[in-house]
Amino acid sequence: LDIPATSTSDDDELRHFIRPDTQVFAELGDMLTTSSRVVVIATLWPVHWATYTRSRGPVRGYPHDEPLRSARADALLGLKPLLQGVPELVAGVAFDPAFGGIIDVPDRFTEPEVLSATRQGNRAVVEAIVAARAAGKPGMVAQYLAGVPDLEEHYSGPGADPYGQAVITAAMDAARFGHAGLLPETLLHQAVVGYLDDPLRTVEQERWWQSSLQYATRELRGTVTALAPVPPATGTGVAGFRLADYLDQQGRRIRQTALGPVSLWEALVANAAHQADLSRIGQSAYDRGLY
Repeated sequence: LDIPATSTSDDDELRHFIRPDTQVFAELGDMLTTSSRVVVIATLWPVHWATYTRSRGPVRGYPHDEPLRSARADALLGLKPLLQGVPELVAGVAFDPAFGGIIDVPDRFTEPEVLSATRQGNRAVVEAIVAARAAGKPGMVAQYLAGVPDLEEHYSGPGADPYGQAVITAAMDAARFGHAGLLPETLLHQAVVGYLDDPLRTVEQERWWQSSLQYATRELRGTVTALAPVPPATGTGVAGFRLADYLDQQGRRIRQTALGPVSLWEALVANAAHQADLSRIGQSAYDRGLY
């Protein structure tokens, strides 16, 4: 199903496995309609929901004047064909848990829900519940499970390394402008210079690059990283880096009007490995008047 070999078993974010403009949806649709032994469970940030559920209209990554005519090609237009029978999207259909559905994760859980989760005894969940309550934010369990406070502190809190922060910001903008795959080190190395103030640029990059990359990839409380190194399909090493989902979402919100420096656009063009990524990046540039 064209699932990247670099994907890890504990990563359930849909966009890390399937792009919204891919034939995989058609294959998955066939599998779900012909087999009763297939179950698909995935998470998806709200900011990406519209991209994956769009059933008509142009898809970035395809020429706007290229019609997609077949029923099978219609699945290329996103997740919507796979969700047509889900009760939440079809009026008048009773919800059947065995069939499936959509679970919206709330920003804050109720006290009865928190108590129920506590009784389950899952260590990570209990620690998140305790941390949220200690911070005066009871019920915000999902945020603490995702390491949101640690990521925020590491990225923009007091004492944040300015070079490491620049690396993370470059990754946030690259994802925002359409680079969906792993971020190569060469892309970040080339792009980061444009995110530095003049005093920081007086220091040669060779003197701070490795320490800035180590800062961006540092494990926070042993589990969360702003940029997670991903190994190659075979052998050892680092194939690229994956931006934490929360920072990706934050970048789209807090930097939505930022054009990004020239160094980033040049790095995106030089290092994007997939045609679909280049198409999205080109569209992002065009939308911002960067012809």
